[in-house]
Amino acid sequence: MRALPVLLAALVVATALAAGTVPGPAGPSADGAVRGATTLPDAGSTGDADAGPAPGGTVVPAGAVVPGDPLPVGSPAQVAGSPTPVDDPPAQVAGPPAQVNDSNASLANEPIRVLDLPQSTPSRSVLHAESVDLGPATGFAANASAARLETIATVQHVREAETDEERQRRILEAVSEIEQAQVSLRSDQREAIGAFADGRIDARALLVRLARIDARAAALDERRAQLDALSEATEDFSLESGRLPAIETELRVYSGPLREHLVEVLRGEEPPTRFYVAATTDGVVLSAIVDDTYVRETYREDLRSAGAATIDLDDALDNVTAGAYPVVWAIKTNADGTGSGGSLIVRVPHPRGNLTAFVDGGSRNVFREYQVRPLASFVDNRTATGFGDGLRLTVNRTYAGGPMRVRLEEVATGEPRDLLVTVRPPDGNSIRLGRTGSDGVLWTLTPAGQFTVATFRATDDPTFVTTPTIRAAVPPDIYNGSATGAGGSGSGTDTPTSGTNGSVSGETAGETSTAPPAAVAAPIDGTPPVARLR
Repeated sequence: MRALPVLLAALVVATALAAGTVPGPAGPSADGAVRGATTLPDAGSTGDADAGPAPGGTVVPAGAVVPGDPLPVGSPAQVAGSPTPVDDPPAQVAGPPAQVNDSNASLANEPIRVLDLPQSTPSRSVLHAESVDLGPATGFAANASAARLETIATVQHVREAETDEERQRRILEAVSEIEQAQVSLRSDQREAIGAFADGRIDARALLVRLARIDARAAALDERRAQLDALSEATEDFSLESGRLPAIETELRVYSGPLREHLVEVLRGEEPPTRFYVAATTDGVVLSAIVDDTYVRETYREDLRSAGAATIDLDDALDNVTAGAYPVVWAIKTNADGTGSGGSLIVRVPHPRGNLTAFVDGGSRNVFREYQVRPLASFVDNRTATGFGDGLRLTVNRTYAGGPMRVRLEEVATGEPRDLLVTVRPPDGNSIRLGRTGSDGVLWTLTPAGQFTVATFRATDDPTFVTTPTIRAAVPPDIYNGSATGAGGSGSGTDTPTSGTNGSVSGETAGETSTAPPAAVAAPIDGTPPVARLR
């Protein structure tokens, strides 16, 4: 991957330093989730209780359900002597200490906001496991080779110019071609996202299309760098101020750490990974757990302006970014930005991870986001627990697409147990998420809407342990449907899904379509920005 390994290494060191410890070893499960973490995930909400948990979590008699069958949801028949699971009381769990002072101490352990899809727009979401696929991988290799040859031909065409004037003209033509290709990238991305949101393509097709767009953007950026060098080497010639930096910024919109990771998964360079994929016609969210790190990407076409208005870097930092991410801004270790034209890229490292936010100059909104956070940086005080056959199954979920920690242990001794974990949405097919491992813990992703988590062992006397029906928390989102920009953050209401598509099978499941809620809550945070650190 072009960017993620460096980010991951930096995050491991930063988290260890902030916590005063060195992280222990953690091994990936078959689906890319990581075991070995000992802290719980971030609640991602304002402490809301799970809505209407149904009684359940009993031992299922042998032969009632076999592995792979749909799991029971709601309140299965109670077996005598087995307790009814309920939400545990808030757990006193803390993540790594943030660098705080008197002005930000109250925000140090607050949920970190994420750029999410608008609550007022119907969306479609799935959990999808992706692995090596020689078809797309071969296509990526062929396309990359073609792009390199085209770049070589472009550079050679410029160098063969017989006069300086002709050289300048050829450079300008090549730059214009990249700008036209950017328009195609934006159009292709919009069409792919809309096709998934409308149900015309599945999650795998969307991911492959986004991976191709990422690869094309990377190839175009390499050509841009070559043309920049040729421009610098041409006497008495310079491109319009900011033109090439604006191209670079725009090409970054179509790339990202998860898209790069996806390309490597398809090529077989990274292990199989489970992705959360959600989209409306105007936006997409991707998330995954890579090694011991949670990675999330969001793109919102509807938060970009049609014009080419610019924004000052200080404004993008101190107003838009600070207003959208008050917790990150309060605990940041640094903040800086780059870019030119209608967008700026703001990078904010902090003790709980790294934020990259794309700020649009016209709308003064964050329209693109990467968040990379160690799993150990998440904390949660809400749990759902099921009991059966002397086992306790504890689930700490966050918002849809956020980390979810599953732990299985003996009730009497607290000893961890290694069993298979499945998840099932209402009226949907169950999917296998992985095993809890020798430490009894599985980190995975929170499905959208309502769902049930269960574990079982494939023996002559199969026993299921299930949780009550759980609902994904409300994300601490920064959605802002207006064009006011800074400080216009809000949180959507926690509205149950209005419809669930149970036709999904295989490695993609949990498909949920949500209808608009009746209302969206008012802005929730008016914290003023603190001084920027350089």
